[in-house]
Amino acid sequence: MIVGAEQLRDGRPSAGADPQSTALILGRALHAPWNEGTRVINRNFAQAARALRPVRVISLTHVSFRASNTNPGQDLAIQHVYSRGGYGLHGVYVGLPAVLQHLGARGNAHRVGVAHLFGMPLSLAPWFQRHGIRVVDHVMVRPLELRDRVLVRASTRLWGRFVDAFAVSSHTLIPLLTAWGVPESKLFVLPSAVDGSVFRLGDRDAARKQLGLGSDRPLIVYIGRLSPRRFPARIVREALQMAALSSSQPLHFVALTPGQTFDGSANSANYLLECANVVKQDLRNLPGVSVDVRMHNLEDADKLAWLRAADAVLLPFVAPEAVEPPITLLEAMACGATIVTSPDANRSGLIQSGVNGYVYHSSDEFARMLSNTVSDRRGHLGMGDAARRTVLAHRSFEAVAEATSRLWQQVEHSVRVGQA
Repeated sequence: MIVGAEQLRDGRPSAGADPQSTALILGRALHAPWNEGTRVINRNFAQAARALRPVRVISLTHVSFRASNTNPGQDLAIQHVYSRGGYGLHGVYVGLPAVLQHLGARGNAHRVGVAHLFGMPLSLAPWFQRHGIRVVDHVMVRPLELRDRVLVRASTRLWGRFVDAFAVSSHTLIPLLTAWGVPESKLFVLPSAVDGSVFRLGDRDAARKQLGLGSDRPLIVYIGRLSPRRFPARIVREALQMAALSSSQPLHFVALTPGQTFDGSANSANYLLECANVVKQDLRNLPGVSVDVRMHNLEDADKLAWLRAADAVLLPFVAPEAVEPPITLLEAMACGATIVTSPDANRSGLIQSGVNGYVYHSSDEFARMLSNTVSDRRGHLGMGDAARRTVLAHRSFEAVAEATSRLWQQVEHSVRVGQA
C-alpha cells in the first residue's frame, strides 16, 4: 500500500503500538558541515520526529571528526559510533561491526520499537528483527553510478524481506523500488522536512546588508554542487546573457558550492574544485553580469541570508542529480524565494509554474523566465508567499512528525510479511 503523508496524518492511531517505545534513527555522517541534502534530511527528520515520540539518533561517523564533533542545533543529541571506514558503500560496511557492538551493548535495544535507517546497509535488518524491532528504510535518491545501483539493488533483493517498510521522500522513487522487487504494500511516501522556523520570510535589503551586498543590483543565486548534471554552464550563460539585456541594472550572479561533501560518492574536494573552475571559465566575460563562484560550506544562517537576498534562485538540473525533492528547493520555497527550475529539479511537482515559481522546458523559456524575474522583482512577492505555503503544507516539522508517528505505529502493529 502506498500511503501519502496526508493519509497517514488523517488516519486513526493503530491499536497495540506503544507510543512511548523509543524509535532508533540510524544514519551516517550526522555532523557539521551540513552541506548535503541526504544528511540534512536525516537531521531534520530526527528533529521533527522527536516531537511526538522518544527518539535515539545514532551516526556512523569517521573517526577524524571525534575531536571537533558538535551536535546540531535545537538540542538534538546524537550518539556517534566512530569508524575508520569512509562514507561510501565499502566504508559503511567496514563500520558495521562497531555499529552492532554499540547496539548490543548495555541493553541498547531495550524498549526500541522501530529502527529507521538512512543510508545504512539493509543487512542490519535481520539483527533488528531478532531483537523484535521493526525496520523502516528511508530512500531519498536514485544511485547514479552503475556499480552503486547494482549493489543497492542486490542488497534490496537479499535483505528487503527483513524490512517492514520503505519510506520514500517522493512518489517519483516508487518505480525504482518496485523494479527492485519491493512490494507496494511496503511502500510509503514520507515527505522530507524543512525547518520553517529557520528558513522563513524576511527582509531582502537586510539580508543583502548582512552579506555586504548593495540593494540595487538584481541578484541571482545558485546553491549546490557545480557538476554538469546540476549546473549546465552553457545553458545558464545564455539565460544570464538574455536577462542582462532586459535589465536596467547589471546583474550579479553568485554560485555557492561546497568545498567538501560526505555522501561517499565521487564528489571529492578535488572534483568539486575542478567543477568550480570549469564554471568560472564558461561564465567568464559575460556582458552585463558579474560572476562570483565561491567554494564554501554554508551554515543554515548563511543559506537563509542568500535565499532571502536573491531575486531569483536557480535549479537548472539537466538530469536527476540529487535527493528528491532537492533540499535547496524546499529551503528556498520556505524563504519565499522566486525559483526558476528545470523539470529535473521539480520531479515532485512542488513548483507550479507562474503560481509559486517558474518551471522552464527549453533554454529559450529559461532565459525568458529569468528575464521576467529580474525585471519585475517586487511583482513576485505573492509568488514567494505561495511557495512557502506549498512547502509547509506537508513538509513542516509538525506535518512530518505526525506522518512519521502514524507510519511507525502502523509498522509496529502490522503483521510481518514477505519473509518466506
